[in-house]
Amino acid sequence: MREQLDATLARVRTALARSPSLDGESEERVATLGDELRPFIEAALLCAGLPSSDVRWSEARSLALLFAYRLGDQGYAPGVVSGAMLSWRDAVGDAAGTVLDGLWALLLDGYARGREDRARAALLETVAAAAAVLEVAPRRWLVSGVGALDIEGAREVSARAASRLLRGDAEAVLLDLATGPAAEASALLELVGLERDASSLGVRFLVALSDESREALAAGGWSAAPSTEVSASTAEAMRSLLWAGDRVRSALGWVVQRAGW
Repeated sequence: MREQLDATLARVRTALARSPSLDGESEERVATLGDELRPFIEAALLCAGLPSSDVRWSEARSLALLFAYRLGDQGYAPGVVSGAMLSWRDAVGDAAGTVLDGLWALLLDGYARGREDRARAALLETVAAAAAVLEVAPRRWLVSGVGALDIEGAREVSARAASRLLRGDAEAVLLDLATGPAAEASALLELVGLERDASSLGVRFLVALSDESREALAAGGWSAAPSTEVSASTAEAMRSLLWAGDRVRSALGWVVQRAGW
């Protein structure tokens, strides 16, 4: 079986290298296709000689869908998926014909899902990179944790905020979870982990919670530490951040007050 798999994979790689649908891809990307297709090829070999309607083809079909998904997620062009599967057909001969006919819908679905997840990941990465971690006054920081953040994006924002607090000799930090739509519950729980970082650094921690974010955090088992200052609005929390404990009111604080915050 191992020798048959290696021989089939070698023929597929040769066919891939000659496929016109892969002309725009680098040699490295073309070589990767063989590795991506290997699990499907192995499963298909185990079903050799069986009709495509046989239930034992289920694993191979699932692996074909996964192959198409991974190519979509990695940003390959749509034609690469069909080109790769046609290369497999050319390598194994006519027996693959009816099997391949039944795979096209799965391949299309898998590829579309991969592209959707890739686009979503790119969007969330952009959102996380754009999330505000700002020093709004000397030693006073604002962290924005609302919007389309997922847990990975929230971790990035939290890590960036903790790093800024440490480097900036912070006195107080406000986590804004009240402005705009709430992030995913798992992301909110990750963001309020900043409370621990602030406590360990001796930094005042303030959090502004909308009703939505408050409910999500409560459902996730979070409750504010005794030292955490919780506000129902960003404006209220911002006033506390900028004014409380200040002997000399900053120009920014004056502007904020005049703006009605």
